Amino acid sequence: MLFRSDPTLWYTCPSINDTCVTSEVVVFPPPPNWYTPAQYNTTIDMRRYKTDGAYFVIAPQLANPGRSFTVDTRRSNFPVSLEVLSGTCALTVGSNGVVTADSSELSEVGTTDVSNFAGRPKLRFTTDGSSTYFIKVSGAAGRASITVTSP
Repeated sequence: MLFRSDPTLWYTCPSINDTCVTSEVVVFPPPPNWYTPAQYNTTIDMRRYKTDGAYFVIAPQLANPGRSFTVDTRRSNFPVSLEVLSGTCALTVGSNGVVTADSSELSEVGTTDVSNFAGRPKLRFTTDGSSTYFIKVSGAAGRASITVTSP
């Protein structure tokens, strides 16, 4: 009998965007016409996440100075909490040799509160052109539908 094992760890072979280090990159496909805003859509199953949420990243190349973004979760089938953070996310190695994502350099740009849930949350923010922005989606298990738009 042949046994297979994967010698990689989550930080060398990430398969899910459950930390700021393994964030899914927000990319805007070409719009169908010149007056349609740029739009990124994805749906995730929150039952797959063992950490406190799913992360998406907007790189400085996309985050031009003064560019506005809207994150919308209206098609989700449960109350979703959104948080936008900016700054640096890195890997750290603890004294016990355990590698973790270090989000201590991230600062909050905006947040929604799932406890005051009235409809599906929408969060707007403006970028500065030099920072990296992380969108954190969290909430109970279910299907979270995320739409990021920008004019």
